[in-house]
Amino acid sequence: MANEMIFYDRNAEALTLSSMLNDNDVIPEAMLLLKEEYFYNTKYREIFRAIYNRFQDNKPIDIATTIIDLPHLKSDIWEIGEMVVSGSNINHYIPEVVRLYEQREARTSLISALSMLESGKDKDMVMVKQILDGVCKPSVKNKMPTPCSESMGKALAQIEEALMSKSRVRGIPTGYDHLDNLIGGLMPGKLILLAARPGLGKSALATCISRNIVKETDKDVLLFSLEMLDEEIATRFISQQSGINLSDLIHGRLKNDQSRFALMCNAAQDEIYERIIIDDNPVQTMQTVRNRTLMETKKNPAIGLIIIDYLQLLSAHTTTSKRNEQVSEMSRAAKSLANETKMPVLALCQLNRDIELREDKRPKLSDLRDSGSLEQDADTVIFLHNENPQDGNMVTVDIAKNRSGTTGKLKLYFKKETTTFCNIHDNQTMAKI
Repeated sequence: MANEMIFYDRNAEALTLSSMLNDNDVIPEAMLLLKEEYFYNTKYREIFRAIYNRFQDNKPIDIATTIIDLPHLKSDIWEIGEMVVSGSNINHYIPEVVRLYEQREARTSLISALSMLESGKDKDMVMVKQILDGVCKPSVKNKMPTPCSESMGKALAQIEEALMSKSRVRGIPTGYDHLDNLIGGLMPGKLILLAARPGLGKSALATCISRNIVKETDKDVLLFSLEMLDEEIATRFISQQSGINLSDLIHGRLKNDQSRFALMCNAAQDEIYERIIIDDNPVQTMQTVRNRTLMETKKNPAIGLIIIDYLQLLSAHTTTSKRNEQVSEMSRAAKSLANETKMPVLALCQLNRDIELREDKRPKLSDLRDSGSLEQDADTVIFLHNENPQDGNMVTVDIAKNRSGTTGKLKLYFKKETTTFCNIHDNQTMAKI
């Protein structure tokens, strides 16, 4: 505990709070740069939370109102409230509070890494490297508004990186060539919606993309499943990789078939599935999704894609608003999560039933169920539908919105027996990816 105290500056935390209590003009900037957990002192955390709650509710903030909210901390609030008379120097205090918080977090991670290192296990050594990479990675901070001229250098650097890259796409490749050519892969910080009516393969395509990514890249996948249990998803993976019909696996139709039994066992034991993390808690809000994501990415910095299956099954943070308002809140939170983590968020969505009633059954952005905010918040919207029922297992993938590239359509072959999507070249179904 004595060593941990090195990473705590009581004056920096107290002066930060004092500045906010005495100068409300500095509070908006402080709220952008600080979080409750940045304060080491538990009393100061409580005071910051009281200031934050009043700020969110647009209520007056000063020493007296904070004492009303926290009467048990009256003497502490008076003490820090008298430390400054204005907030003019808060920009000197906040960086110190943030820096010390990051040092404490790094210390915790390094202690965990040391414990794993001493175990000597190969798997733990991989985790040690990932933890060290995470400690060295710059933390994500809220940015202040800047002139566009300052952003030009970043834009040119990204363009140069794309020009120099040997990869054909800037984002994480999905494993489907034509799709990657249209959307540029799954781009960091982007919200991608994958939408369709039930039974057209949303979850199947998401799991195929997951498997392609862990197989072909160094990225891991975090999958939130609100519709299927983890063992159901795992059974799909076995079917996709082994080529054994899903129904045969579910109903145990492998008796006296040693070859297929061996294929099943080999698929189930593939090490790539250690890199797909499944959270199948059936009751989730976007807040719990965010919390679990931050927790998992802290443990495993290799996670590069977040999948939510599916968005409208999330529970609302509040039950007082209408359903379309609740989904709008979820949509904004999903986009914020992508921005915060600098990862693509692939969110599956249902389409309205109205599509079944009209003659032209090609999905439109307005068909996104329960909220118009979905189409506004999404960077990319991908629809799955059967454009021509005579095509059999051919599924049309329609890029209806794409901020990072062009829109367009392509076809994939959907082998329903194994829930596998395949690339198509020259009208021939290729071996599955």
